[in-house]
Amino acid sequence: GGETAMKPRAGHIEPYGKIEELNIEKEMVGLYISGHPLDEYSFEMQFFTNTPISDLKDMDRLWGREIKIGGIVTNVQHRMTKTGKPFGQMTIEDYNDSHQFFLFSDNYTTFKSFLETGWFLYMSCTVGNRWHSEELELKINNIEHLGDIRQKLTKGIELNVQVQDVNDVLVDELESIISKYPGSAALRLNVAGQFENRDITLEMISRKTSVDITDELLREIKNKDELRYRILT
Repeated sequence: GGETAMKPRAGHIEPYGKIEELNIEKEMVGLYISGHPLDEYSFEMQFFTNTPISDLKDMDRLWGREIKIGGIVTNVQHRMTKTGKPFGQMTIEDYNDSHQFFLFSDNYTTFKSFLETGWFLYMSCTVGNRWHSEELELKINNIEHLGDIRQKLTKGIELNVQVQDVNDVLVDELESIISKYPGSAALRLNVAGQFENRDITLEMISRKTSVDITDELLREIKNKDELRYRILT
C-alpha cells in the first residue's frame, strides 16, 4: 500500500494580548485604534501624575516644580559622548505627546536598567538651570515602574455620601462591596448634611476595615450613584 500523506496540523495560536494588539495597530496604521496601552494604568495616571508630557515643551512654566510623569517607553538608545562616556536617551509617550529624555553620568548608571522599550514608567523630575547657565534642563530624580506605585503611594480612600441618601439598603450594599476587597488602605466615610441651616460633615474612619483599592472596587463604587470618592495619597 502507498504511503498516506500526513496532513499538516494547524498549531494552537495564542490570541494576542491587549498590549500586543495595540502595538500591531500602531505599527500598521500609525496610531492606536481600539484603546491606548496606558488604559491599564488609568488610575495611576489620574491620581499620581501631575504633568502631561505636552507641558514639557514650556520649561519656563515648570521651573522649580516637582513634576510627576507617567508613560510608555517607545524608543531607547545607549550611546557614548565624544569623550567616551556612556549616556542613554529614551522617548516616553503618554496619551497625547512624547518627549525625549537624556540620562548622563550618575543618572545613567542609576536608572539604566529602566531603559527598556515597552516598559511603563513613573518619573519624578524637576526643572532647574544647567550648571553655570541660564538654560533650563529637566533633571530626573527617580524612576519607578508605573505598576508599582499604586500600592506604594495610596494611603486610603474617602467615600462621601449625603445624609438623605443613607439607608439600610445602601449600608448593606456598601458593606458587601467593601468585604470583597480586604487590603491595607485606610477607609474613611464622610456623611454630609444640614443641621439648623448649617452644612455639617461627619467624618468616620474605620479602624477595623481596610481595603485593597483595585479597579474592580472603584468600578463598584462608581456604580453607586449616591457615593463619591477621593483617593488619599
